[in-house]
Amino acid sequence: MGLISMLFGCGKPQKAPQTQTVNPSELLYSLATLCDELPTVEQNTPVPSNSVVMHEDDWRQVEFVAPTNRKALEVTMTDFIVFRNAHRKGMGFTGVFVRKDTYPTVEVLSITTSKLTGSLFPLAIGDQSIQGGFSVKDDSGAYLYGQAKSDGTIVYLGLKPPMNGPLGQDFRKMIVSISSEYGLILADWYRGAIVENVTDDALRQWANLYRKAEHTNAPASSSAPDSKR
Repeated sequence: MGLISMLFGCGKPQKAPQTQTVNPSELLYSLATLCDELPTVEQNTPVPSNSVVMHEDDWRQVEFVAPTNRKALEVTMTDFIVFRNAHRKGMGFTGVFVRKDTYPTVEVLSITTSKLTGSLFPLAIGDQSIQGGFSVKDDSGAYLYGQAKSDGTIVYLGLKPPMNGPLGQDFRKMIVSISSEYGLILADWYRGAIVENVTDDALRQWANLYRKAEHTNAPASSSAPDSKR
């Protein structure tokens, strides 16, 4: 009976767990910034089984920006870093810097999905498919993703950092090729960094940041216990 008593709690009476009250003002956000605008999703449409599914808070946390928007990007990044430093508390943040689309997206460059190499997979946020969403996966756990119009013109282009090792050679080659042709700038809002010249060496150095044991701004979780937009 000893084992049964342990399994079913038939031994000594157990004290009821004490409830604790948490002051909402003491809750911390795990991310310091969010993109204000989420992509358009397919309503009442099942998510394809081969979709890459991302959390809504990870949308455009690492994104590509057109070169004509470099100055606007630098201003926003500077404002964000000041905000992040002021709201940092331990491993979290007391507030969230909400980024609004104040400059045109990569749509102005007329890049099409035909420029992407490898297999394209559908993209979803949570349990909803993104309208025109696409992704290209890498063995490292990274993936290039975005949203395109019906004619293939890319509106948003983002990059999920690697989690399982260095970026693959073909994956890097695709990103560097597109970045070089269109002058794309890589903006990393997780870490507050800008990679203006996306060469192979620069891309590998950026990816290596996510292989180290520092997770203050890593894309590990949502911005809050119950993130609401």
